[in-house]
Amino acid sequence: LDELTQAIDRLVATTPAATDRGRPRLWVDRSFAPRGAGTVVTGTLSDGALALDDEVVLLPGAIPARIRGLQTLHRSVTHLGPGHRVAVNLSGVDHGRVRRGDVVVTPDRWHRSATVDAHLAVLASLDHDLSRRGAHVVHLGSGEFPVRVRVLGREAIAPGTHGSVRLHLPHPLPLLPGDRFVLRESGRGETIGGGEVLD
Repeated sequence: LDELTQAIDRLVATTPAATDRGRPRLWVDRSFAPRGAGTVVTGTLSDGALALDDEVVLLPGAIPARIRGLQTLHRSVTHLGPGHRVAVNLSGVDHGRVRRGDVVVTPDRWHRSATVDAHLAVLASLDHDLSRRGAHVVHLGSGEFPVRVRVLGREAIAPGTHGSVRLHLPHPLPLLPGDRFVLRESGRGETIGGGEVLD
């Protein structure tokens, strides 16, 4: 666990600051339904800004919604830029259809893909090579997704080294080069390493 914590700290330290590309993306880490307030989702806003009455889409289900309220640090705001923790009150969507790892985006602004190429650093403490064998999950955004892993250019990646992999996700997600992830092997219950989306 200490090694994983240190690896995550290194990834966070080298992650670029949030930028406003005009394409908001909010990975949902929690959703709930306060009495009389509809559906509220929380997360950290990146890559753009949100404002009251914006039309948004909840992925992967492509559920349309409208922003009826925004809060950050327990205060209501009319708009918010990237890099903030935010609670978004959504109309038009039942909170029972929202899960951790879903993404709030603006319509028609994101390319989505279920196949990504990535750079992966394998932990030195692992006692076996990484190959395509095994049941893997990837922690990406606020979600945990089953994933098929293909090592590119060779058969396997040895512990303590790095290489290129192709990740096959269960459904298309709005991803960008530079997005960070942690790869785990669910059958053995162990962390494989961490990486960065390239394409």
